Amino acid sequence: MNTGQKIIHTGIALIIMFSARSQSDLVESLDPFIMYAQPGYSTSDGLKHNEHSYLTHPDFGKLTFNAPYGKNVVEVISKRTVDERYYVDLNDQTFFYIEKSNRPINFYEGEILRAIDPTLHKQNDLYYTSGPQPVPTALDLMNKRAILKIGEDYFGLSQIHLETTSFSGEISVIESDWSSAVVGNSGAYIEDVFPGIDMKIIFREAGFKTEYILKYNLGVKEIRIVDEMNIPDKYDVLMSGDSVTSLFVQLYNTETGQTDIVIDPARLKDNSGSRSSWLCPYTINENTVTLLCDSILLNGSDKIYPLTIDPLFTAVGPVTSAFGIRGSLLTPASCSNSLNVTFPGGSTPWDVSANWTVFTDFCARTLLLFGFYDDCFMSDAQVWLTSSCGGASPAGAPGTIWTCLGCNTIGTWNPTLPFASSGTQSLAQCYTPSCSNQTLTFTMFDNRSYCSSYSF
Repeated sequence: MNTGQKIIHTGIALIIMFSARSQSDLVESLDPFIMYAQPGYSTSDGLKHNEHSYLTHPDFGKLTFNAPYGKNVVEVISKRTVDERYYVDLNDQTFFYIEKSNRPINFYEGEILRAIDPTLHKQNDLYYTSGPQPVPTALDLMNKRAILKIGEDYFGLSQIHLETTSFSGEISVIESDWSSAVVGNSGAYIEDVFPGIDMKIIFREAGFKTEYILKYNLGVKEIRIVDEMNIPDKYDVLMSGDSVTSLFVQLYNTETGQTDIVIDPARLKDNSGSRSSWLCPYTINENTVTLLCDSILLNGSDKIYPLTIDPLFTAVGPVTSAFGIRGSLLTPASCSNSLNVTFPGGSTPWDVSANWTVFTDFCARTLLLFGFYDDCFMSDAQVWLTSSCGGASPAGAPGTIWTCLGCNTIGTWNPTLPFASSGTQSLAQCYTPSCSNQTLTFTMFDNRSYCSSYSF
């Protein structure tokens, strides 16, 4: 089984009547461990473009980090739809911006359309919560928890400890230490959460991923990271999959018959530069989930430290729906997805900015006739955009492509394609003004370089 790359599109924004700025390469996303100032606008500026009644809207004066980067803008809240936002440039109010996504970027909270904001907001020195989203998240440093909330129920990483087994069979139990946590907009870095092990927690929409970083060889036979999950009585913790298709943990709601949360298989990656990664199995005992890393992975002569172990907690509904998420195909084949952006009559499109999220899944291990498992090799992610104008970004695509050469490492790729990047103006500059509204169609293509194994 070859699962390859999965791509979530988090937005393609059409820029109307915008003069380009000089910038020629992809800009990586903000450092998740720095707390940047949340973008926003003043009450007086907001009232220039919003009715007075919007003063009471909970998002009035606030912007997400997906707002036009580096621009002094106000959102016209009345123009929100589930997948669209509209901004006016305060420095030149004849310029405006339409942010359009192929998955929801706003959601209904009662009768009010709220902007989805998965970034962390400081409540006090020890407690951080996400902005509004259908499945809120939180970071509780005092109680050593990373949290998902579904309805009134709380889940997630809780009360972890480390168990080590020495080569002589002696077992040691070490409690976690979260005192050296650095928190940013999208995550926390906890140095020496266990002796010799750092932990990252990266927050994303309706979920978070943890990374345990083993900085050096601990000199033990195996380690077990134990999570004593505190979950409501109506939930069962189950294991799904098998040793070939990769085991993952699911939190199953016995009242609704639905799986609400999954914990993806944990894989281990060393620092050799190899494309290989290896699965670390889970065990379950009631509500306790244990992640095992054994001597072959810890002490193999081919392993170069630091080692990184990478499980992922995800709420199922908002993330695994068919709306805005999919896998990929091996080059030269590709997957594609189109997005229509309608702009008002009398305006002329000028330039385009885009952003997306790519995360590298792993190929399932393949049981061979020889009786052993083939480790997976990670792919390069390849992305390009075209439009109904006939243009392409990057220029020359698909002969040239936006490539994530780092996708063989643990983590996600969250690039932003700025205005005036290679080919972006060719995506927009073909329409002459019309009294009627007009629609531009953008198509994003993606594939992967390879994901080799003995049997594929």
